[in-house]
Amino acid sequence: MQAEAIERIVRLLEPAGIVPIIFKGWAAARLYATPSLRPVGDIDLCAPPGRYAEMVTLLASYAADVPKSGLDGDESTITFTLNLDLPGQVTRVDLHRDLDRLHLKPLADVYERAQPTPIGSASIRTLSLEDHLRLVCLHFLLHGAWRPVWLCDVSAMLEALPEDFDWERCLGDDKLIRHWLMVVISLAGELLDAHPTTVPAHFPPPQLPPWLAPAVLKQWSRPFSEHMPRAPFDDVLGQLPRQTLVEFAARWPDPVTATVLLNGMFDSKPRWPYQARLFARRAWSFVGRRGAKAAN
Repeated sequence: MQAEAIERIVRLLEPAGIVPIIFKGWAAARLYATPSLRPVGDIDLCAPPGRYAEMVTLLASYAADVPKSGLDGDESTITFTLNLDLPGQVTRVDLHRDLDRLHLKPLADVYERAQPTPIGSASIRTLSLEDHLRLVCLHFLLHGAWRPVWLCDVSAMLEALPEDFDWERCLGDDKLIRHWLMVVISLAGELLDAHPTTVPAHFPPPQLPPWLAPAVLKQWSRPFSEHMPRAPFDDVLGQLPRQTLVEFAARWPDPVTATVLLNGMFDSKPRWPYQARLFARRAWSFVGRRGAKAAN
């Protein structure tokens, strides 16, 4: 059903000569032993270089409601709910202007490496395996590692890599990003028993800190609804004190997100200083916005 929706979107873009990149979801499912093992949801697309505004206009003409910008705080994305005349389906598309937030840039080079891939009778581009593995690992960390399927994607990719996989391109030159990527690859081995066969000996997996696996499993144990965006804190302040405290606690950052957003290493040091710093930074930002609003 999703393949049909993706093909329909590709056909809508064809007259304008736009061929987007697709990643995660359907693109990741292709690397599983059986694609139906991987549940799919929203369709993640990235516009070709310089074609973002055109894609926004074209998709907006098929939108069932007002598009939402700023997905997960990322101002370079817009979420569309599309009316594609597919019975029983609601098609949600997250359109990305670029992949800078996931440390894949410049987009022109990423697009050039992306592979034309058949989808029904049409064709779309999928990220190169090097770029896609890099993306799914970093996406997993940036979102606090809270969905098991994201680490399953990493595992499926690791076990599907060809012998000529370019690890240097995937890991890149940034030592911190390289460290993060190898941490996720090691975590896939520890929690999901993934067995990559192509990791060169000069990329030894790091020793995972003792807090990491329990922190990820705790994330996985929480209900899906607890990971969804919460009500604006302005709306919470007028509630009963007990409820306000509950909302404060719910906004305490998880250790994975705090480490990544503060550019930390995944070492054995305590995580609470990272969590406290990120909480304080967010609180200060809230106070600043509230003060500016009052001043106006």
